[in-house]
Amino acid sequence: MFAGTFEHTLDAKNRLVIPSRLRAALPADGPEGKAFYVSQWQIAGTKCLSLFTPSAWADHTARIEKLGEVDENAELLSALLNADADRVERDAEWRIVLPEKLISTVQLGRDVLLLGQRRQILVIDPKKWQAIRAQAEANYPDIYRKVPQ
Repeated sequence: MFAGTFEHTLDAKNRLVIPSRLRAALPADGPEGKAFYVSQWQIAGTKCLSLFTPSAWADHTARIEKLGEVDENAELLSALLNADADRVERDAEWRIVLPEKLISTVQLGRDVLLLGQRRQILVIDPKKWQAIRAQAEANYPDIYRKVPQ
């Protein structure tokens, strides 16, 4: 389970280092700790990137496929996410290379935030996150009251 917020700067090769606190949620061996699926994502209508482990990506795409049985728009979402997704391998220093096409699609700059979001890691522009966070904080009391106890 991923959690936390981490400031980072992409290098000239678009490499991103996975922070040690996020690494701790991954197994040391096997594909779950060595590869990620990178896809475009949205939070509060704002584009960002999402990193999924291979098993989380398989679960995520299966849920969208299942939704496609009752909602034809899910098929469009699946096509969009899968068409732009890319599988990336980490190196020994826990760096991954973010694909230029995805960086361009979501309009990321060099400075990014990594947000642990349960089964995924979001990569977002810090200024965009500030606006989303302000909106979330304003709505926090109303949303929290709706959480089943």
